[in-house]
Amino acid sequence: MKKYIFSCLLACITITSYSQQYTLDGELIITDKTTASGGADVDGDLNLLGVEQPQEDYKRILFVDENGKVQPLNDAMLRALFEGMYTTVPVGLDNCDDYTTNPAPTWASAPGVIYAASSDCYTVPDVGVGTNTPLHRLHVQGRSYFTNNAGIGVEPTASSMLNIQNSGGNFLNKGITLSMADLNETPDQTGYYLSMTGAGVNSRGLAIDVDSPDMRTIVVAQNGTDVFKVDGNGAIWTTSVHVQMTPFPDYVFDPERKLMSISELERYIKEHKRLPNMPSAEEVDKNGVNLGELNRLLVEKVEELTLYVIELHERIEVLESENEK
Repeated sequence: MKKYIFSCLLACITITSYSQQYTLDGELIITDKTTASGGADVDGDLNLLGVEQPQEDYKRILFVDENGKVQPLNDAMLRALFEGMYTTVPVGLDNCDDYTTNPAPTWASAPGVIYAASSDCYTVPDVGVGTNTPLHRLHVQGRSYFTNNAGIGVEPTASSMLNIQNSGGNFLNKGITLSMADLNETPDQTGYYLSMTGAGVNSRGLAIDVDSPDMRTIVVAQNGTDVFKVDGNGAIWTTSVHVQMTPFPDYVFDPERKLMSISELERYIKEHKRLPNMPSAEEVDKNGVNLGELNRLLVEKVEELTLYVIELHERIEVLESENEK
């Protein structure tokens, strides 16, 4: 056995030597010499009868229980101390050789309730469904099915199927983390899928409510670099936008399409205060604008303007030709 120094202060110590009993009222030093002064030190091997000699070094730390019996540190005590479950070593833990097996928590019940009750080795036991080695308070190995509302960090409400609330910063800088890995290159692979059926006109597939206009409400990153962002005030930051438009305004160049004359265009602008087919300012203020449709109309006007320029150029050439005669 390794040599250890075991210190304690004794008000009254009883020792046995050579079948004789000595009672000392005061302090005692036990060494390989015959000196004694202050405290109780052991210089040499110490053997405590009735105490199991564990192999793990951390279990060689000794505790004195409420009955004055010396006990080595066990797994349950170590777990309780590290998790901060107790400010002092709890009574009864000296019988827990292994917190995963002995003693086991028991199931208890109350009217309309069944729960896992704590034991001497546990304050709150871990519950495993489909596994006998739960990693957390509730560990479900396999599929889970909820037929009603559920809450994480907050009590569920009747208006939401799933309620999640991060209070007090318990999740550090991430309220919810969704992660999928090892997706192959099959075209129909979907990371996360949101489906709604039978929705009304004012229904919302995804709603995010924030209290700061500067907050990055939605962020999409590629290898750590933000490539798409939506601010709390509705501003969108992105690298490119692809809009599907049909039909594209090449129909302007169709020979059968009649172009409005310059005089007609002038009268229309004076009357409506906008170009033909363009939305009014009142409509845009009220309903916003469809970017795809707006871009289609802008291209239409550019192509019409090009035709007007060509027409004017032809007239200028005619005038120049007449002047040369």
